[in-house]
Amino acid sequence: MAHLEFFDRTKCELMVMHLWRRLAEDYRTKVIKYRFLVATKREMGILPLHKVKEEDIKSYPNVPFFKVFDESEAKYYLSRLRNHELSSLLRKIENMIQYNHSYCTLTARIYDFEREIEQKCNGKSYVFGMDPSRCSSEGRRQTRKGVYNGYDG
Repeated sequence: MAHLEFFDRTKCELMVMHLWRRLAEDYRTKVIKYRFLVATKREMGILPLHKVKEEDIKSYPNVPFFKVFDESEAKYYLSRLRNHELSSLLRKIENMIQYNHSYCTLTARIYDFEREIEQKCNGKSYVFGMDPSRCSSEGRRQTRKGVYNGYDG
C-alpha cells in the first residue's frame, strides 16, 4: 500500500466536501427535474422530445454520500470512512461526473430542455440558440488553401 503513504486525508475530505456542496442537491433532483422538463415540453408542444431511454434512467449511479442532506452529517459520513474508502469515493464521484453515461446524458438533456423551453417562452422560433438567417456563406467560397473572401489582401 505504498500509495497510501502520500495520501493527504484532509485534502481528500476537502475535495469530496467541495463536490458535495456543488453537486449533491443536483444529483438528488436530476431525474425528477428531467421528468418535469419532459412533461413541460410536452405541454408546450415543443418537438421533438428527445427522451432518454428508461433503462438509462434506471442505471443512474448510486452515490449514497450525495443522499446526505446536511453538511455536518456529510462530514461525519466522511470521518467514518477509512483512507482507501475515502479515496475510492472521490474517484467514484469524479468518474461519475466525467464518464457515467446516464449522469452525463441527463445533465445534457436537462440543459437542452431548459434552453428550448426558455426560447419558446421568449418567442424565439429557432433551435440551439442560433438564428439560421444570420448564417450565410455570402461572398465567401471554400478553396484548397482555406476560405476565399473575395480579395487578395
